[in-house]
Amino acid sequence: MYVAGVVAKYIYKVDIPLIEEKILHVTGGLLTFFVVFFTVECYQRFRFGFDKVKQSGGAIRNLIVLLTSEFPDDMHLQREVLRLMVLAQHVAFSHVGGQQFQKIGKEDEDEDFFSLEHAEHAGLATSKERQILEDFVVANGTAEQYVLPLRWAHNLISKKKNETSDGTMRSVNDIVCDCRSGLSALVGMTETQIPLSFFHLLNFTMNIYCVLFAYSLCFVATWFCWVTVIMYTVAMLGLREVSIILAEPFGDDDSDISLQKMLIGGFKVCARIISSPGPETDFAQAEACWNLVLGECKVDPSSLTAKDKMGDPIVPAGTGATETSHLMEDTAGTGDGSGSAAGSGNGYGTGSYQTGQRTDYRYL
Repeated sequence: MYVAGVVAKYIYKVDIPLIEEKILHVTGGLLTFFVVFFTVECYQRFRFGFDKVKQSGGAIRNLIVLLTSEFPDDMHLQREVLRLMVLAQHVAFSHVGGQQFQKIGKEDEDEDFFSLEHAEHAGLATSKERQILEDFVVANGTAEQYVLPLRWAHNLISKKKNETSDGTMRSVNDIVCDCRSGLSALVGMTETQIPLSFFHLLNFTMNIYCVLFAYSLCFVATWFCWVTVIMYTVAMLGLREVSIILAEPFGDDDSDISLQKMLIGGFKVCARIISSPGPETDFAQAEACWNLVLGECKVDPSSLTAKDKMGDPIVPAGTGATETSHLMEDTAGTGDGSGSAAGSGNGYGTGSYQTGQRTDYRYL
């Protein structure tokens, strides 16, 4: 539009209608608001989606760490819980992909990674579990089917509640609920789409304004206006395209969040946690390592001693000592604690260290 206006005005000397710059101020401000609002909302969706995927994956890792500590010898329990928790992620991600125009997990056109058929083929679900999930989808849809694998995993752990403490079971409940909360928020985000009418309004306003803006610069007496036209048009159209990409954060492109890679990566980490043996250290090794760390970090061991407001060391609880016990060690003036022991003193009288009272005052 800018090139056509310049050619008509300055080469063919056509008297084209003038557009005052102030006319574009209102439209330009409105367009800027639309673009900024759209971009911010899309980026928030991108961040929210990533955070919720990480939340569910982090909950699975927390649960596996807890199980390996509380049930170190029950390998079957650890593996089955991991499989069912990952299956819950799998079916939730499958629903998320169905809510987007961009498909996920379609590296092979003959097989969809996020499908119950592939879940059974990959070993994430048994044939019976697949049938139960398919029946659930027929009756209730795909949005909440991830709750079933979470329930199965929780039931497996609940059967072992007599072998662990109530605190451990409360932690298990919190972790499973945290995973369900993350998957639920992820599903809810994908079902709450940005209104299509707003996107149409943004496109209409942007197209009209870019044309008028380019036309208005034909009346500016400089040949460098084409730089302004290109920069503004590229910026507006570029922000719109970036926002469209962020609005659907999940996919297989380089700029997308790959749910397939995050699911497989999380499973690999948890499987490695289950298979890795724990280091067995004795007190001497632990003490040596602790001193090495203090030296590497340049930490003075004396600076780690707890002190009160007066700078005196705080007496550990349960030792039977008091805050003035260290003052009674040399009360008899012998240079060590022997003169304050129970019994006779060394020429300074007798003292009782236990009671802190003297029975002989000849030193006066």
